[in-house]
Amino acid sequence: MAGRLPRRFATLLPALAAPAATAVLLHLALGYPAGRFLGLAALLPLCWSLDHQRERLSPGRQGLLCGFIFAYLDLFWITHSISSFTSLPYLATLAIMALLAAYFSLYFGAFGWLLGRCPPRSLAAVIFLAGGWTVLELCRGTLVYGFPWNLLGGVLGHSGWGRSLLPLGGVYLLSFLVCYLNLAVFALWQQHRSWPATGRALGKFALLPAILLTLPLLAGPPPGLDQHRPLTVSLVQPNIPQAIKWDPAYREQNFARLEALSRRAAAAAPAGIPHLVVWPEAAIPDFLQDAPDFRRRLAALARKNHCYLLAGGPRYQRRDGKRPPAYFNSAFLYSPAGELAATYDKVKLVPFGEFIPGGRLLPFIGKLVPGADFSPGRRPAPLPFGATSMAVSICFEGIFPAYIAELGRQAGFLVNITNDSWFGKTAGPRQHLENTMLRAAENHRWLVRCANTGISAVVTPNGRREKSLPLNCKGILQTTIYPAREPTFYAAHPWLPPAAILLAAAGAWLCLRRRAKGFA
Repeated sequence: MAGRLPRRFATLLPALAAPAATAVLLHLALGYPAGRFLGLAALLPLCWSLDHQRERLSPGRQGLLCGFIFAYLDLFWITHSISSFTSLPYLATLAIMALLAAYFSLYFGAFGWLLGRCPPRSLAAVIFLAGGWTVLELCRGTLVYGFPWNLLGGVLGHSGWGRSLLPLGGVYLLSFLVCYLNLAVFALWQQHRSWPATGRALGKFALLPAILLTLPLLAGPPPGLDQHRPLTVSLVQPNIPQAIKWDPAYREQNFARLEALSRRAAAAAPAGIPHLVVWPEAAIPDFLQDAPDFRRRLAALARKNHCYLLAGGPRYQRRDGKRPPAYFNSAFLYSPAGELAATYDKVKLVPFGEFIPGGRLLPFIGKLVPGADFSPGRRPAPLPFGATSMAVSICFEGIFPAYIAELGRQAGFLVNITNDSWFGKTAGPRQHLENTMLRAAENHRWLVRCANTGISAVVTPNGRREKSLPLNCKGILQTTIYPAREPTFYAAHPWLPPAAILLAAAGAWLCLRRRAKGFA
């Protein structure tokens, strides 16, 4: 019996190694800028394994394995906040990470099952499978509160061609394209024995990328910016460690640091141009209703420096009856007159970080990070800023493509405030920024992002990082931006590109059925 187990493992090794190779390639492509090119071939090991090793390990299980390894590698930075700010033992932290990776693996398992039932050997099969991958990503970003982190489209989303497609189809169009290219290469490799057949297949498979390559040229440039209305934006990065952020002993010191940086920013701002000073998420170290001194100082700071001031902080709202107050993770906008002009309450909350899903049904489950149990805000609207407006998002709201499109289509520019100090020096803050940067190109709007400990950044409407402040650095980032006037095609119709991909996949499936190929 002891000898059979090693032999059985040896026979399973190729079926285990290939999905693991795909997982590692996807992690390198989506987790590190230098490895993005690997995403154009990351699915090839999984395709090969499903074509040669299905008898040893079923396609669905190979997909599950691939997804589990990818998610465990790609999201391991989450363990920093759990182990650093809770009393859970490290083994429990690893178990929680395994549960999250297991949830992610379900979508990969479904894709593996599709690959097993419909091998990518024809154009129709490749279109169907690429559409299936995209629909599964859309489900991951929508179902169970949604978590569209590191979508496959990010492989091309930071390149010139990819950025030009984002205003037309968003990141899901790029996910479809990257998956299509992977599967098309595999299909061509399957036909390498016959050069004439390979040449004909190459022409067929190259038609769709060629159309998408010329699509930005046919569609023309995205909506322009109002160059006659410059705006000055100053991002304040105080670099306050999470360990002392809410400590009463440091409350005055932390607030004074934000004030001093803001006064420096106001002194450096050009005269005669509307000026916005941005503080990060949860910068105000108390509930605003319970801090009259902070309210007075915020108003005085905006009034004396003739600027708008956007500051993150918690607030609560009392409710009737015996129900406890509703707590919100909010952003407060003060006008140059020193008045509280508008408030934005975060809508998309982090499960187990800001609230407990099914808390009433599962009262024994606690949050993984300390703090109040927040409630989601109501349907948001852009906040006023002079003659234009800004779409404000808080923390990981910036990774939701359709949400930012809906929020920002009537706004002149995008603002994201966050507090990534929970994640220390891990890959989390950098990946968070790179995921959020895609929203700038999708909406063709300036994006300014203010983080407590970094990475604060200014992103151009083309999706390029113009300037930034590194992690664990105190400072100010000041820039001049211009508001947008019209929404992009994607911002006006964020669900149309995924719907078109779904229709294309359905048409390819009908074609496969008609030819009696693919599905048995």
